[in-house]
Parts: sequence; structure tokens; C-alpha cells
Amino acid sequence: MATGTITAGAPACSSPGRTTIANSATGAAAGLDCPDFVKDPDAVNTDPWEGLVPLFYWDTRDLNRWADEGDAETITKKINGGKNGLADRFDRLARISLVLLGYRADNVLQFQADQRLPVDGDVGPKTRAAMHTALVALTPDRRSKPRR
Repeated sequence: MATGTITAGAPACSSPGRTTIANSATGAAAGLDCPDFVKDPDAVNTDPWEGLVPLFYWDTRDLNRWADEGDAETITKKINGGKNGLADRFDRLARISLVLLGYRADNVLQFQADQRLPVDGDVGPKTRAAMHTALVALTPDRRSKPRR
């Protein structure tokens, strides 16, 4: 069976692929009672697996490392194997970033002006970097977090 057939209709992280679905069964080693996703790929779309499989994929590929750097391009390459969907991902990231920073989702011009960037409405590398920096500034200092 082709991987595309197995993963058709996959959850939010839409490119888990056969290997990820098969490896998700390693959740059994962590004490989880996982279905056999290779034999029953539709089980990926049921609770709680539809949320856990993308998290498993993200975690096992250390994608948070790139997210912490604001590097959506590398994350896209690692998930898709190329830049497929990158423009859409940049657009969505910019819109949600603006909202989280207190702007309207379509008000990149005001953000650029406030950040003393060239005001051109283009969410290019400098604007994305400024958004990332501003978002990181919203994150509480690690020193203020309780120790475990």
C-alpha cells in the first residue's frame, strides 16, 4: 500500500507518513495503549491520537529547536521535504503573530511603522525577524519560572 493511501486525511500535521504512523506505536513503550496505526490508519483520526501523532512527529524531529529561532522555512522543509506551502505558512504565521502582538491580523503596515522598519506591507525576512523578537519578548523570563 502506498504511503499516501495510508496517510490520506491525516490530522493537523498532515504529513506524518507511514514511518511516523508506525513509530507512533512506540507510545506503547511509554505505557500508552496505542492502536496499530499501520493496520488501522483511520485510528490516527480518533481521540486522543489525532492530537498526539502530530506532537510525536514534532518532538521526535526536534522541530521546537527551529520554532524557537522563528525559522518557519526550516520547519517546512523538515516536514514537507521542501518548500511546499511555505508562502501560506508565512502568511498564517504573520497574521497570528500580529494578533498575538495586539494588532489586527492584516495590519502589518502599523507593525512595521512601530518597529521602525521600512513600511511596505511585505512580511519579508526583516519583518518576520522583528515579529519573532517581539513575540519572544512576550515570553516570561525563564528565571521567573518555578524550578522542577
